Amino acid sequence: MKKEVIGRQTLYCGNSLEIMDLLPDKAYGLVLTDPPYMINTKSDGTGKIDPWGDYMNAAVFYSKWIGQAREKLTEDGALFSFLNWRSVATFMRASCLLDWPMENLLVWNKKHLGTNTYGFRPVYEMIALFRNKGFKVENRALGDVITFPRLTRKPNHPAEKPLDLLLFLLETAGKDNVLDVFMGSGTTLLACQRLGLSGTGIEINEKYFDIACQRLQDAVSKQ
Repeated sequence: MKKEVIGRQTLYCGNSLEIMDLLPDKAYGLVLTDPPYMINTKSDGTGKIDPWGDYMNAAVFYSKWIGQAREKLTEDGALFSFLNWRSVATFMRASCLLDWPMENLLVWNKKHLGTNTYGFRPVYEMIALFRNKGFKVENRALGDVITFPRLTRKPNHPAEKPLDLLLFLLETAGKDNVLDVFMGSGTTLLACQRLGLSGTGIEINEKYFDIACQRLQDAVSKQ
């Protein structure tokens, strides 16, 4: 395990499930993360006969990390997690295993047509909201469809999300002490630093951990 503290952000390199065990319970107002989707319904050119086992096996892992993350949340805390349409069943099963129902599925319109040769081309991803009893979205004018252009280039990580989108989610949640258990290249913590929030990130891949550290160091040096 490696640990770096940069500005108001704490970064860990290691296994999320192991490192979460070391973090204090009920200490974080928000978990905001982008997990590996883990769903691949194509095993060859024709696809799998029955991919349901993949979805349900993934749900066991999802329920484990979501359950651990829940233990870290304050009584008025919430969890935002990115997902796509293929992983909805996995999230729903994990939710049932945990007896923690999802409050919303937020639709993120990326304003960009994805790839689909024969059907409708995908233009969106989703964000699941799980909440503890004390959490509420204070801005009652917000609907469950939001529009933020996707990144046309992803120089830091293949699944990198737009900084403006993460700023919006952080400001909407209105919570400090943010935890990202699949940090990637650190965009969540970069948004936290810009907003003056404390953040903690965990990333198992040392390459992306180093990129996250460098991005934060660059940001702090410019503040």
